[in-house]
Amino acid sequence: MKNLFLAWLLLSHFQTLAANSASVFENIDHQLILAGETHTHDQLRAEFSEDLEIFANNGGEVLALEMVETNYQDLLERYLEDKKNSEQDLYDYLKYRWGYNTDSYMKMITRAKELGLDLLAVDLPKAQRPQEVLIFPVPPDVSLVRAAREAHMAKVLCQEERKTVLIIGSFHILERFLPAALKKECFKKSYQFKL
Repeated sequence: MKNLFLAWLLLSHFQTLAANSASVFENIDHQLILAGETHTHDQLRAEFSEDLEIFANNGGEVLALEMVETNYQDLLERYLEDKKNSEQDLYDYLKYRWGYNTDSYMKMITRAKELGLDLLAVDLPKAQRPQEVLIFPVPPDVSLVRAAREAHMAKVLCQEERKTVLIIGSFHILERFLPAALKKECFKKSYQFKL
């Protein structure tokens, strides 16, 4: 019953954050935009991918990716530079590491590349993650891994000075999670919305 209440509370909160990425990219002038997604919802990600053109046309320069650990930034750089086998290497990494619809994520990344956007890996490398609490399922508010990942993402995003959109799981965009980590790390304001 407690889990059902938590799910209802989260869904009702997300309804206030829901937005169309095109309207956000046209009307919001924040340096950092957090686009919360459901990793299994390929159609919304496809729409977001198309709307990246609006982001680029409104001064956007960087697509930041939760699904790539920072120690694999070189995969993104090699892909942007069209190095030999770079597309397959990135695809293989996403398939192994991320596990969601790799084709859908590659289409989004390819679209960003076509638009001249830079790609930024933001996730905490798996080897640096703390041991999780022994409660299962792990409540988000006590998750050591979630907190460590968001603190790491905040450090990476605080160093980025260009207009950036981060595609990330929608749970992370709740004010008490990544936005709070950003404020703690560098007082960086962000605009967050759910796809």
